[in-house]
Amino acid sequence: MSSHISCNEAREKRNIKRVLNVYNFRSFNRLSWYREPMRLHNMIYRKNYEYRRNNCIIGIYSRNYVSTRNNIYIKNKIYDIIPHLCKGKDAKNITCNIIFYILQHLSTKNVVNSNEYKDNIKKIYFNLLKCYHKIFENNNEYGEYIFTLFNDDIIISVSPSLKKKQKNIIQDILLNSLNFFFQNNITYKNKLNINLMCDIINYPKFLYVLHSINYDMNILKENMSAQNVDYLFSQYINTTSIYITTAVEFASFFKSADMNIFTPFKQHGTFNYFLLLEHIVNKQLKNTLFLLLKDIEYIKLKQEVLSYLISSDDITGLYLNEWGYLAAKEYLLMKKYGNDNNENIYDEEIKVSILKKSIDNVKDYNEDNHLYVEYFNLPEHLKNVKYIKCVDDFNNMIIDIKEEVKNHWENNIYNKKNIVNYTNDEYNDNILTYEYINETLRKEKKRYYMGIDIEWDNYKKKQNASVLSISTNNKIYIIDLYFIDYNYKLIIFNFFKWLLENPFIYKLFFNFASDIKIMSSYFQNISHINIYNNIIDLNDNIYIYSRKEDNNLSYKNNNILYFEIFNRDMIQSNNVHLFKELIHSTHYHFNKNIINKINSNNNINISNKQMLKLYFKSLNDLCIKILNKKLNKKYQLSNWNIRPLNQEQIIYACIDSYVLIKIEEMLIEKGYMSTCDSNNNQMMNLFVKKYKFKDSTWE
Repeated sequence: MSSHISCNEAREKRNIKRVLNVYNFRSFNRLSWYREPMRLHNMIYRKNYEYRRNNCIIGIYSRNYVSTRNNIYIKNKIYDIIPHLCKGKDAKNITCNIIFYILQHLSTKNVVNSNEYKDNIKKIYFNLLKCYHKIFENNNEYGEYIFTLFNDDIIISVSPSLKKKQKNIIQDILLNSLNFFFQNNITYKNKLNINLMCDIINYPKFLYVLHSINYDMNILKENMSAQNVDYLFSQYINTTSIYITTAVEFASFFKSADMNIFTPFKQHGTFNYFLLLEHIVNKQLKNTLFLLLKDIEYIKLKQEVLSYLISSDDITGLYLNEWGYLAAKEYLLMKKYGNDNNENIYDEEIKVSILKKSIDNVKDYNEDNHLYVEYFNLPEHLKNVKYIKCVDDFNNMIIDIKEEVKNHWENNIYNKKNIVNYTNDEYNDNILTYEYINETLRKEKKRYYMGIDIEWDNYKKKQNASVLSISTNNKIYIIDLYFIDYNYKLIIFNFFKWLLENPFIYKLFFNFASDIKIMSSYFQNISHINIYNNIIDLNDNIYIYSRKEDNNLSYKNNNILYFEIFNRDMIQSNNVHLFKELIHSTHYHFNKNIINKINSNNNINISNKQMLKLYFKSLNDLCIKILNKKLNKKYQLSNWNIRPLNQEQIIYACIDSYVLIKIEEMLIEKGYMSTCDSNNNQMMNLFVKKYKFKDSTWE
């Protein structure tokens, strides 16, 4: 019996060999003196390379080849080759033959015009569909091997120098053709061996491929083995954090009304909601936790998840995980004060258990208001956003901004009644300083503010700037930075450089260092950005404010400790003793013993007033504390490189820049001090000279 089987296998191999008709190098290079048959392997084009094998040197002038020991069958049609390779479970040769076939027809070197190129693409799809029909029409049990093209490890092994862009094009062509084929042949799709597909595709693109061909997830739930379910969960959880949301999505396919957090996703399996939840809590992935809770529609299961998050030690009474408790409380408060009031996600016992705990670290930012208040919205007069995506619109924007700056300084500052006096009585001298002008304009609320924010793609290693948002109190501009030519980018660079250097505009950022890093990378082929004036970074963790007395704001020059000036004067005077006293003193000791010790002119007076440090973990946190409104961060991680941008993304970018102006204005109202930075003394002196001559132009 065994000999009979071996004879059949040998006969089948001979038939396959006869059908495939392997092409050899002898007929290819026309060297009749070299008679040894040699298979043509999978070839990768490289210029100026000589193929060497067994003392045989084949010189090729325009194109040369490197072998990876995979057979390319180019004499036969692709729909005659692939079905036999699938039957033989030859994953590598399936991959290299399809890659070679598609790249051969996508090459533009032998194409005369665009119509011929389109015909080649149609031919690719037609032959691939014909190939699928031949694979599945005879109930081929190994048709799943056509999905080897989605295993990146196999692609690298057969074609190491294949570019990522080429790989994506090949996979897209194959996926589109498979989707079209399975739409018209649902029976074949339902007969796919899901466990074999899991082994072939591997975990990174497994769910992506299934979604692309509209695979029925109920079939996956029934037919996938516990071993493969555990394998996928282990890879999604233990590799990198980017796959944890995929694990949540994968878990949703196996949930049921009668399961608890300890029930395995698959019978006889290992992974369950408890292990998934434990990993999320240990990594402190709040957004993923909220996604998990939102995905669970069964009340009993959701109650068990929340109970686990707020569980405490019976002996000490402390929470088993403080972060888990805070996240659960935040989720419940969000549901309580949010718009979704119809969903009863927790019973009274869980509600009381969470809201009546003694440790209350998720506090309201204002005593009179709840934590979750209404969203910050744009005023009606600013909703007509100017979207800039061409040079003409950009030049018009520059003209409008310059005109608005000029009008602001002439009407609000340079008029005779309200201009800052040239004599600074507070400083007891006749010298008008850059710092004094800035402080006075801020105190009198006459600065011209401009909020600036940059959006970029968070999903790529190289963070490319996509959108630049610029806001004033009158207009908002959204500048599209994607898909622009060099000349347009040069115009944007000149404007951005002018904007940062212009001391007549007070630029508001949140995390200026990060934004300038992104923009410097964006302009790396043009020039560097080194000089800036009047930059206010609201991400600065230290805000000093004076105490309010009798409900009247005491906002005088000697009540504010302006750290930038203090540090500058201390360094210039080389006062080591003062520096030591500063770093070793308490607030009280510092105020009591170092008052009026900065310089002889008493430019900075430190009175015995209250000093407070505030720390803001995010712009949303700052907005809640200062404006008592929250920001909708739904579109923060959206894809900012897709064009056109939707209206929600544009509004989000507008709010992120405009809210900076409102926050700074409220900081002034409440007596807080924000830091205004400049790094060029010459421009600061030039600003003072222009101010004296009532000139606000800047070129």
